[in-house]
Parts: sequence; C-alpha cells; structure tokens
Amino acid sequence: MESRARSLTKTITFRAIAVAGTFLITWIIQGNVGEATGVTILVHLYLTAIYYGNERVWDRLGWGRRTPESAHLQARIEFAVSEDE
Repeated sequence: MESRARSLTKTITFRAIAVAGTFLITWIIQGNVGEATGVTILVHLYLTAIYYGNERVWDRLGWGRRTPESAHLQARIEFAVSEDE
C-alpha cells in the first residue's frame, strides 16, 4: 500500500504538469491571461480532488498487484515449467 504522503506527492506533481498545459491551451484559445488563470484554477482544483480520491480507492484494491511473495512464487513456477520443456 502507498502512504497518503506518496499519493499526495504524485497528485501534486501530475497536476503541476497538467495545470501548465491547461493554462497554455486556454490562454491561446481565449487570448486573455486572466480568463485562462480562472479556468485553470477551477478545473484543476476539481480534478486534483478527483485524482487523489481515485488514487486512495485504487490503493485499497488488491487487483493487479503482486506481493513480493507472489512474484517470487510466480518466478519459481515459470522456472519449473521451463525446465520441463
């Protein structure tokens, strides 16, 4: 499981990149720095909250994860099968 600090750090770094892109595109389309700033702030406050919540939900799900023990067991099974061939 990830810590909340890791999830939050991932959220912030991802959002920083996305904010810059949204601002640039909005500024080019609108031609107004003030409007681009307002749209960017509103959109990304909303999306940041959604992203963080999504990360926390996925962190609670075991689907698609391998524990070190299961990865080791899988490697042993694959090795045993390859020796039989």
